Amino acid sequence: MPITLLSIGSQGDFQPFLALACGLKAAGFPVKLASAAHFAEQATTRGIDFVPMRADYLRLLQSESGKSALSKNPWAAQRQLRETVEPMAQELLDDCWQATDDATALIVHPKVLAGPHLAEKRGIPIWIGFFLPILTPTGDYPFPLLPIPSLGRWLNRQSYRILSLASMPFRKRIQTWRTETLGLPATRNWDANRLADGTPIPIWYAFSPELIPRASDWGDEIAITGSWELPANPSWNPPESLTNFLATGDPPVYFGFGSMVAEHSEPLTRTIIDTIESLGIRAIIASGWGGLQPPNDHPQILGIDAAPHDWLFPQCAAIVHHGGAGTTHAAARSGKPMLICPFFADQPFWGKRMQQLGVAEPPIPIRRVTVANLTRAVRALLSWSERRHRAESLGQRMQRENGIAPVIESLRRAGFRPQSSGESG
Repeated sequence: MPITLLSIGSQGDFQPFLALACGLKAAGFPVKLASAAHFAEQATTRGIDFVPMRADYLRLLQSESGKSALSKNPWAAQRQLRETVEPMAQELLDDCWQATDDATALIVHPKVLAGPHLAEKRGIPIWIGFFLPILTPTGDYPFPLLPIPSLGRWLNRQSYRILSLASMPFRKRIQTWRTETLGLPATRNWDANRLADGTPIPIWYAFSPELIPRASDWGDEIAITGSWELPANPSWNPPESLTNFLATGDPPVYFGFGSMVAEHSEPLTRTIIDTIESLGIRAIIASGWGGLQPPNDHPQILGIDAAPHDWLFPQCAAIVHHGGAGTTHAAARSGKPMLICPFFADQPFWGKRMQQLGVAEPPIPIRRVTVANLTRAVRALLSWSERRHRAESLGQRMQRENGIAPVIESLRRAGFRPQSSGESG
């Protein structure tokens, strides 16, 4: 019977859970991963038992309402996306119930609304895994999604109450599902970090302690594991056009916004191309989910759909990206300076944090990107040697981390044992 991982959201939400599933499988633990159906191939090609769920974040982001939301300020975006997501919630709850029918333990992304209720009904242990310290109040700093400085320790802790607002649109639906589908009594506890009886759920923060240190007032149920990194895919080989481009000139600057979908992708692409031409640099533009449209025959530019960041970023001169947690970690681990152009959610936080660490230019929100400010920022990335040294040093420290190992140790302490000493099917 497997340890079941539940994740929903973007590529950045899914990939760390896939990495954890691969790590647990390699250590001999039986594991199952449930997520949106369009991620199935990524899991099955790595031999992971995968259960498709119907909540399709990609379809949402590519919809007109999704593009519109991402063009607004972060709080308006969150509000509009919640309104769009709410009808998907019932499918998510039902699919999570089906996916956990044989689970011996749960490891859940906090966007999975069902986690604590499933653990209560199944009578099995649960851990929460996430990539940003928003789940646990601390007096050290305010809620990371708030664009404000420290408010003092008491107010900093109180600012985390805002997180409870995220579940409010779904509570009536969850309560009905909890009582009618699971047969559990109605709950008054809407703290996503606790079971209905108030028992705290252990949290694994899957980010590097080099990027965010442990808060001084967290309890023992909170652990920073380090990021969950996907091992190299043995079936992936870089296209010849990419290897030739990398081998025939100065290291390029990478431009890519991952799973973020720009409302006006053509003008954004044009801005990037004009910046590249004005600086006279070589560049790679990754179209990703976001719809960037790189030219086919530009002498300075190579367009790609995507490539593994841990393979590509070390071969680049600098990284320009959207600021998702996974991409930020990959850029930092590569030892290259970066510029973050955040769309929404946690991305402004990562942009400011990388600037504070001295490895990034000040972030430029995507809706404010112009040829002038993008040119200035990229020129600065390429010209300031002290920043390059800081980025190299940070990357070297992060490369020594193994975020999967603390998870395996926690599972062993909880009484879970591998079924084999090698890979388990």
